[in-house]
Amino acid sequence: MRTKQQPLVCQFLEHVSTKYWKKNGRHLGDLVGKAHGVYSLYKGGRLYYVGLASNIPGRLDQHLRDPHKGLWDNFSFYLTLESGFMKELESLVLRIAGPKGNKQGGNFAKAQDLRKMFDQRIDDKARNDREAGYTLHHPKPRKVAIQKSARKGKGVKKSSRVVVLAKYPGRPKSMHKVFKGKKYTAQVRSDGTIKVRGIGGPFNSPSGAAMAIAKRPMNGWSFWTYQQAPGKWSSLNALRER
Repeated sequence: MRTKQQPLVCQFLEHVSTKYWKKNGRHLGDLVGKAHGVYSLYKGGRLYYVGLASNIPGRLDQHLRDPHKGLWDNFSFYLTLESGFMKELESLVLRIAGPKGNKQGGNFAKAQDLRKMFDQRIDDKARNDREAGYTLHHPKPRKVAIQKSARKGKGVKKSSRVVVLAKYPGRPKSMHKVFKGKKYTAQVRSDGTIKVRGIGGPFNSPSGAAMAIAKRPMNGWSFWTYQQAPGKWSSLNALRER
């Protein structure tokens, strides 16, 4: 059974002039008592100050005498049933409106600021786009060394192709990717080459292994993920950032 949602704001009064308040404020005090909520002060129609109080009528009277005196000419207030939301409401309004009468900005107690994560995503995307662009213009690499038959007296031809992950001592032993709804697992061998289960290999680079799955040019550093620490899965880019 669906429960009825309780309202956050139970009563409100908007845009009452200070002159009217001075004459009739006592009646409002009798009406709402020492109600808690968020209030806003205006000057000439512009928001000047936002505050919270557990006694709205008393706080308005105070602002007629304190340093805010003469700096506002009308007010609004919003009474709440749940006092625990008051500080969050005040902070929300302060961060959105930025009233010039408030000396401090709004702070959220437990909210997560996504700016750093957002900036990191943008930086990663830009770097991956650059690398993918360079990869697309590289000449087609030569194949891995070919093993000749020992019975024909032929040796092993060494390849000049670089195995990309070979230079990373802390490289993962396996990598994962969900692509178009299907999970792929890649095994990183001791020499740094990569084999993809169900696809083949070995591949000399993460991008080569990724392109074998996607059938188009891919940046393997952003394509693959690996377990950097217990419970922490990271993009393969993290390997280069160590």
